[in-house]
Amino acid sequence: RAQARLVGCAEHALGLYRALLPARVWYEYLLRSCKSPVLSSLLVGMYIVTKTSDVRGRARALATAARRAVQRGAAYGTYVQQASSEQQQQQ
Repeated sequence: RAQARLVGCAEHALGLYRALLPARVWYEYLLRSCKSPVLSSLLVGMYIVTKTSDVRGRARALATAARRAVQRGAAYGTYVQQASSEQQQQQ
């Protein structure tokens, strides 16, 4: 189970790396592809906005996977909560 968490963390890290790797190449291509500087700037701006949202989502997924990889014990969901000390005393 812990090994699966580490593998998931590594997969998310590689996914983030794969998303960031071609950004520089595309940035330079979009700047040089159009003869109009306004159009090329607009294309670069749109590319950066879409790439940023993709990278942010992948970074969040990586952070979640990393937290789960170092987490000890059972994972609790939004509807299942760990019993408080008062509830444990009542039982």
